[in-house]
Amino acid sequence: LRGKYHLDYPNLEVRAALTPLLLGFDEPLENPLRQATQAKAALAAFLAKDASLFSETFGAVLADIPYNLHLSYEAYYQLVFCQTLVLAGQAVDLERPSGEGAPDAVVCHEATGEVFVVEIKYRQDKADLKRLLQKAMTRIEEKKYALKFRGAAKAIYKTALAVAGRTDVAIAFEEAPNWRLEESPAGHVVQRTGPSA
Repeated sequence: LRGKYHLDYPNLEVRAALTPLLLGFDEPLENPLRQATQAKAALAAFLAKDASLFSETFGAVLADIPYNLHLSYEAYYQLVFCQTLVLAGQAVDLERPSGEGAPDAVVCHEATGEVFVVEIKYRQDKADLKRLLQKAMTRIEEKKYALKFRGAAKAIYKTALAVAGRTDVAIAFEEAPNWRLEESPAGHVVQRTGPSA
């Protein structure tokens, strides 16, 4: 089958029941407020582009998952990241295709018109998080993941997320070049916004 599909929860009760299972919480929603609070804090830090605070709040989400349920795969941390934002009420696209591949996640924040193109890197051992971040940023650049959003978003952020071990987290945000089309009395004009290419 070909086509685009959007999977979502039919209602709040199903979301509340499935989220702990997907995130690996061993409590049967005994304290849903804590998980929701952690997710909302992580989303707020993410949207504020506060790297230090996001690392702390998302690290708390990861620390809440029992050690024996962590999986040593990049895709696992991709899922936990996306599920955390979804739990906080933010839609996330996984593996959204572009001309040269698909970034791990795309977050479109409708209220601000910002788009975050996210690439996630994971290492099982305690790794150099800065090096993982650079690797993720390089991937975004090489594959031109941000290019398809130019002109359609108010601002575009190349976002590198690195996880090492089970709870060491780092994130970096870099504004991508962008443009917008404006009407003037003399006709349409393309205005460059964001940093120059």
